Amino acid sequence: MHSERLTIEVTGRTEFIPVASFLNVVSGTLAILKELDDEMRRGRKPIRWRISEVHLHSPLSLTIDSDSAEDVGGSRDILRGYMEGFRKIDESAEDIPSYFTETSLEAAKKLVSVLDDEIAKVSFFVPGDKPVTPTQHVAANVDRLISRRELMGSFEGTIEMISIHGGLTFNIYHVLTGDRIACSFPEKMLEDVKSSLGERVIVFGKACYRGRKPVSVKVEQIKHMRPSDELPQFKDLEGVDITGGMDPTEYVRRLRDAD
Repeated sequence: MHSERLTIEVTGRTEFIPVASFLNVVSGTLAILKELDDEMRRGRKPIRWRISEVHLHSPLSLTIDSDSAEDVGGSRDILRGYMEGFRKIDESAEDIPSYFTETSLEAAKKLVSVLDDEIAKVSFFVPGDKPVTPTQHVAANVDRLISRRELMGSFEGTIEMISIHGGLTFNIYHVLTGDRIACSFPEKMLEDVKSSLGERVIVFGKACYRGRKPVSVKVEQIKHMRPSDELPQFKDLEGVDITGGMDPTEYVRRLRDAD
């Protein structure tokens, strides 16, 4: 058995656990793991999960891990993201957890819905991490997190993955957070976008937010950023006099006092 594994425990209000509720928990868990895998994957194969242990005595438990030792690193990140994400959603609706998508959030909300159906508790365990026992707070917080609002804004990142399927879109990864932002744009901008593939840009437009996180932008304008090798270097400033011949200490004092 691999060390990176997730155990799901389902405790019934009686000695019986409805099959539909248990399947809902398992399918919801797998849906979230798949979404995290899609968001985290960088050049590796998708993780395939397998059942490694089952215990039928109360509480009913199911343990899964990846089916290949080569996937341990990827599965470790995914499982940590799963646990941390559920923990954050249960605690507050301030921010969407890292790598969680709207699909992940909806799956989490559906998963905890079994707590209304003869299920007293659902818990998750990963070796070396604190157990997570989500509550109905998850459902309420998900509703707040996916409530949408639109604001004009600008975002810097690198253009990736231009697509013409179902409309013209590309992705950028926010320069500060690393979050993926889906960008739609009109056909008149297609050539400009194609020539900017792989380049750093600032996109302007109406942004759709979930909570505090921008998730998409209707692009109205693209500003190209200068490559780093074209930016002024520190050595280029050597010998440049910005004080106009004034003593540096006096120059700083006047700036401070707005003389």
